[in-house]
Amino acid sequence: MAACPVCGTSVRDGASHCTTCGTPTGYTAPQPPAAAEPVVSPPSPFEDHERWLDPAPALPRGESWAPAGPVQAAGQPTRAPRSKTNLLVLLVLAAVVAAVVAVVAVPRLFPSVDPQKFVGTWSFVANPSDTLTITRDGKEFTLDFVGSTGTHQTLPGVLKGRELEIDYDRMGLQGAVLKKLFTQVGDKLSFTYRGSDDRLLLTGSDPSQASVTLVLQRSL
Repeated sequence: MAACPVCGTSVRDGASHCTTCGTPTGYTAPQPPAAAEPVVSPPSPFEDHERWLDPAPALPRGESWAPAGPVQAAGQPTRAPRSKTNLLVLLVLAAVVAAVVAVVAVPRLFPSVDPQKFVGTWSFVANPSDTLTITRDGKEFTLDFVGSTGTHQTLPGVLKGRELEIDYDRMGLQGAVLKKLFTQVGDKLSFTYRGSDDRLLLTGSDPSQASVTLVLQRSL
């Protein structure tokens, strides 16, 4: 026994139609139409242009755009660039090295002189009759000149570095007058001790500003 293709009622064999809905037994139910294929639209000629105009394409939910470089947190101090920090360290090290060299090398290049080396009686090599007697009382020196012509002058001296100078300024007007007595060696006189042969070098300038150096040897 077959079933009606429309209502599903059983139809006896040999019947010409369904006794319920009247559908002929040879009727075939129509099939549903096939699904239509999707229509693909051609790409828009402005698609790339519109994408270029979009400054920030959409991102999945929960994500956000992050800057390319590191972010400085609020409240934190700004760090100096590494290059400037390295330069500062090098400058500090150079200053330390220069200070060490100054402390170690300078005294060796320019050793201090013992003030007592100036003390004694000296005679001028060019004219042994002219003598100079130097005495010392603490930091104060006294220079006593005695010339072959009977000239006798006593002058104060001061040690400046490695040089013993006649301090005319301490003598006021008398010092200005005494400067004129030493016309051979000019206004400023300085004595330097030469330890290699135990000599004094008297250095000054003559009236034409030419340098003059006189050698004194220790009197026995």
